[in-house]
Amino acid sequence: MVALTLYRLATGVAFRTLANQFGVGRSTACTSCYHEVIRAIERVLMPKYIRFPEGEELLRNVEQFKDKGGFPQVVAAIDGSHIPIVKPDLANDQNAMDYFNRKSFYSIVLQACVDASGRFCDTCGYAAEGS
Repeated sequence: MVALTLYRLATGVAFRTLANQFGVGRSTACTSCYHEVIRAIERVLMPKYIRFPEGEELLRNVEQFKDKGGFPQVVAAIDGSHIPIVKPDLANDQNAMDYFNRKSFYSIVLQACVDASGRFCDTCGYAAEGS
C-alpha cells in the first residue's frame, strides 16, 4: 500500500496504470490503498510535523522574524507554486480540465506557510482551475 502510494505521488500516473503495475484492481488502488495511506499521513504525520506555532513557540517565531528581517508581528511567510502533473485521463476524469492552468500546463497549486526557520507550518494543495 505504501509503495503504491509513493509511486503515485512521485509519478502522477493514472489509477488504471497504477493498478496494472501493482497487480490490483483500479478501485483497490484508488480507494483501499492510495486514499487510505493519504488519510493516515494526514491524520498521523501532518499534525506532528506540519502545524502552526502556538504559545511560546509562536512568540519565539515572531521574535525570530523581527530579528532576522526586521518584520514585526509576523508569524509566517506564505507563497504558492504550480506543481506540474501528468495530464489527467480526459476520457475517464470529468474534472481533468480543472488541472489545466492559465500557464497552459496541467498542475496542482501548492500554497504553503513557513516559520522563521523555513520549516513548513501550513500547506494547502488544490486543482489549478485557471489560476
